[in-house]
Amino acid sequence: MNTTPAATTAAYLEAWKKLDMDGVFRHVHPDVTYVGALQKLEGKAAIRDYFDAFARMVDTVVVRAHAVEGDHALIAFDFHCRPPVGIGRVAEMLTFNAGLIASIEHFFDPRPFLQNG
Repeated sequence: MNTTPAATTAAYLEAWKKLDMDGVFRHVHPDVTYVGALQKLEGKAAIRDYFDAFARMVDTVVVRAHAVEGDHALIAFDFHCRPPVGIGRVAEMLTFNAGLIASIEHFFDPRPFLQNG
């Protein structure tokens, strides 16, 4: 796949809005890295497992804003999760390599998610 970061971001966001993890990971490089408030992960399979578990808590995804510049995208999400979490506000920075997402970094307050245990 060799698309632009803007096209990849648009398709990735549409998949997130549908909670379509197959669609989300269609745009992710096999050697992707992830950094979040609670952990660091490497590789598509490990990150997919983490995102699949997270998606099971989510009812609705709202993309509040996004911007793409060069090989980076920044996204502001509201993840409407089942209680006790409620709305999880997450900023996400993506870095691209050859049209695929090569790194994902999340910025969020993990406390509401920790209540879900």
